[in-house]
Amino acid sequence: TSRNLPLWLRRGLAEVLSNTLVRESEIQVGRVLPQNLTQLRTRPRLALKDVVSATNDSMRGRPPEDLFALDAHAWAFVHFLVWADRGAYAPLFDKYVNGVLNGADPVASIASTLGDVSRFENTFNVYIARDVFFFAKFETDARVSRGDRLLTLEAMKMEHSLIAPF
Repeated sequence: TSRNLPLWLRRGLAEVLSNTLVRESEIQVGRVLPQNLTQLRTRPRLALKDVVSATNDSMRGRPPEDLFALDAHAWAFVHFLVWADRGAYAPLFDKYVNGVLNGADPVASIASTLGDVSRFENTFNVYIARDVFFFAKFETDARVSRGDRLLTLEAMKMEHSLIAPF
Protein backbone atom coordinates (compact mmCIF):
# COMPACT_ATOMS: atom_id res chain seq x y z
CA THR A 1 0.00 0.00 0.00
CA SER A 2 1.01 3.62 -0.24
CA ARG A 3 1.64 3.64 3.52
CA ASN A 4 4.75 1.58 2.84
CA LEU A 5 6.14 4.27 0.58
CA PRO A 6 8.60 6.75 2.05
CA LEU A 7 7.52 10.36 2.49
CA TRP A 8 9.43 11.69 -0.55
CA LEU A 9 7.86 9.10 -2.82
CA ARG A 10 4.29 9.53 -1.54
CA ARG A 11 4.50 13.28 -1.86
CA GLY A 12 6.42 13.19 -5.13
CA LEU A 13 3.94 10.85 -6.79
CA ALA A 14 1.04 12.91 -5.45
CA GLU A 15 2.59 16.04 -6.95
CA VAL A 16 3.23 14.36 -10.32
CA LEU A 17 -0.36 13.10 -10.46
CA SER A 18 -1.86 16.36 -9.19
CA ASN A 19 -1.43 18.05 -12.55
CA THR A 20 -3.16 15.32 -14.55
CA LEU A 21 -5.24 16.74 -17.36
CA VAL A 22 -8.28 14.90 -18.66
CA ARG A 23 -9.21 15.88 -22.21
CA GLU A 24 -11.91 14.70 -24.59
CA SER A 25 -9.81 11.82 -25.92
CA GLU A 26 -6.64 11.74 -23.81
CA ILE A 27 -5.24 11.87 -20.33
CA GLN A 28 -1.96 13.71 -19.70
CA VAL A 29 0.13 12.75 -16.66
CA GLY A 30 3.31 14.37 -15.41
CA ARG A 31 2.92 17.87 -16.75
CA VAL A 32 5.16 20.45 -15.12
CA LEU A 33 4.00 22.24 -11.98
CA PRO A 34 5.20 25.84 -12.49
CA GLN A 35 5.13 26.64 -8.76
CA ASN A 36 7.51 23.75 -8.09
CA LEU A 37 9.92 24.88 -10.78
CA THR A 38 9.86 28.38 -9.33
CA GLN A 39 10.62 26.97 -5.87
CA LEU A 40 13.50 24.90 -7.22
CA ARG A 41 14.96 27.70 -9.30
CA THR A 42 14.71 30.55 -6.79
CA ARG A 43 15.20 28.98 -3.36
CA PRO A 44 18.08 27.04 -1.82
CA ARG A 45 18.24 23.51 -3.16
CA LEU A 46 17.90 20.48 -0.90
CA ALA A 47 20.40 17.67 -1.36
CA LEU A 48 18.73 14.57 -2.80
CA LYS A 49 20.03 12.48 0.11
CA ASP A 50 18.08 14.82 2.42
CA VAL A 51 14.96 14.59 0.26
CA VAL A 52 14.91 10.78 0.28
CA SER A 53 15.68 10.57 4.00
CA ALA A 54 12.86 12.93 5.07
CA THR A 55 10.23 11.33 7.30
CA ASN A 56 6.99 12.44 8.88
CA ASP A 57 8.87 12.79 12.17
CA SER A 58 11.68 14.87 10.67
CA MET A 59 9.17 17.22 9.03
CA ARG A 60 6.85 17.54 12.07
CA GLY A 61 6.80 21.05 13.46
CA ARG A 62 8.73 22.51 10.52
CA PRO A 63 7.42 25.69 8.88
CA PRO A 64 5.08 25.26 5.88
CA GLU A 65 7.74 26.54 3.46
CA ASP A 66 9.96 23.57 4.41
CA LEU A 67 7.20 21.14 3.46
CA PHE A 68 6.61 23.05 0.21
CA ALA A 69 10.34 22.81 -0.55
CA LEU A 70 10.26 19.06 0.14
CA ASP A 71 7.20 18.66 -2.10
CA ALA A 72 8.87 20.55 -4.95
CA HIS A 73 12.04 18.48 -4.67
CA ALA A 74 10.12 15.21 -4.33
CA TRP A 75 8.02 16.08 -7.39
CA ALA A 76 11.12 16.93 -9.39
CA PHE A 77 13.00 13.81 -8.31
CA VAL A 78 10.10 11.50 -9.20
CA HIS A 79 9.68 13.35 -12.51
CA PHE A 80 13.42 13.03 -13.12
CA LEU A 81 13.45 9.30 -12.34
CA VAL A 82 10.54 8.64 -14.70
CA TRP A 83 11.30 10.95 -17.63
CA ALA A 84 14.94 12.15 -17.54
CA ASP A 85 17.17 10.93 -20.34
CA ARG A 86 14.10 9.53 -22.11
CA GLY A 87 13.22 7.23 -19.23
CA ALA A 88 16.72 5.86 -18.61
CA TYR A 89 16.17 5.70 -14.84
CA ALA A 90 12.56 4.49 -15.01
CA PRO A 91 13.40 0.75 -14.77
CA LEU A 92 15.43 1.38 -11.59
CA PHE A 93 12.65 3.53 -10.17
CA ASP A 94 10.05 0.90 -11.04
CA LYS A 95 12.14 -1.78 -9.34
CA TYR A 96 12.46 0.43 -6.25
CA VAL A 97 8.73 1.21 -6.01
CA ASN A 98 7.69 -2.40 -6.58
CA GLY A 99 10.18 -3.60 -4.00
CA VAL A 100 8.91 -1.19 -1.36
CA LEU A 101 5.29 -2.00 -2.16
CA ASN A 102 6.17 -5.67 -1.68
CA GLY A 103 7.67 -5.04 1.75
CA ALA A 104 11.31 -4.13 1.06
CA ASP A 105 12.90 -1.64 3.44
CA PRO A 106 12.75 1.77 1.68
CA VAL A 107 16.23 2.84 2.83
CA ALA A 108 17.99 -0.41 1.96
CA SER A 109 16.05 -0.72 -1.28
CA ILE A 110 17.02 2.72 -2.52
CA ALA A 111 20.68 1.82 -2.07
CA SER A 112 20.29 -1.49 -3.92
CA THR A 113 18.20 -0.14 -6.81
CA LEU A 114 19.12 3.52 -7.33
CA GLY A 115 22.43 3.50 -5.49
CA ASP A 116 23.71 6.62 -3.77
CA VAL A 117 21.24 9.30 -4.88
CA SER A 118 23.98 11.90 -4.57
CA ARG A 119 25.27 10.60 -7.90
CA PHE A 120 22.22 12.21 -9.54
CA GLU A 121 22.84 15.72 -8.16
CA ASN A 122 24.50 17.23 -11.25
CA THR A 123 22.17 15.58 -13.75
CA PHE A 124 19.17 16.48 -11.58
CA ASN A 125 20.25 20.15 -11.44
CA VAL A 126 20.59 20.25 -15.22
CA TYR A 127 17.20 18.54 -15.56
CA ILE A 128 15.29 21.06 -13.46
CA ALA A 129 16.96 23.98 -15.25
CA ARG A 130 15.67 22.88 -18.64
CA ASP A 131 12.79 24.53 -20.47
CA VAL A 132 11.09 21.45 -21.92
CA PHE A 133 9.87 18.45 -19.91
CA PHE A 134 8.35 15.19 -21.08
CA PHE A 135 5.05 13.87 -19.79
CA ALA A 136 2.85 10.87 -20.57
CA LYS A 137 -0.18 11.04 -22.82
CA PHE A 138 -2.72 8.22 -22.88
CA GLU A 139 -5.32 8.04 -25.62
CA THR A 140 -8.73 7.03 -24.30
CA ASP A 141 -12.16 6.24 -25.63
CA ALA A 142 -13.73 7.95 -22.64
CA ARG A 143 -15.92 10.90 -23.41
CA VAL A 144 -16.06 13.50 -20.69
CA SER A 145 -18.91 15.95 -20.56
CA ARG A 146 -19.82 18.52 -17.98
CA GLY A 147 -20.77 16.86 -14.72
CA ASP A 148 -19.57 13.38 -15.71
CA ARG A 149 -17.10 11.50 -13.59
CA LEU A 150 -14.25 9.73 -15.33
CA LEU A 151 -14.27 6.22 -13.88
CA THR A 152 -13.86 4.16 -17.02
CA LEU A 153 -11.95 0.96 -17.45
CA GLU A 154 -9.61 2.81 -19.79
CA ALA A 155 -8.69 5.35 -17.12
CA MET A 156 -8.30 2.66 -14.49
CA LYS A 157 -5.98 0.60 -16.73
CA MET A 158 -3.65 3.59 -16.68
CA GLU A 159 -2.97 3.08 -12.96
CA HIS A 160 -0.43 0.29 -13.47
CA SER A 161 1.47 1.98 -16.29
CA LEU A 162 2.32 5.25 -14.54
CA ILE A 163 5.62 4.08 -13.11
CA ALA A 164 6.77 2.12 -16.15
CA PRO A 165 8.97 3.86 -18.72
CA PHE A 166 7.11 5.87 -21.31
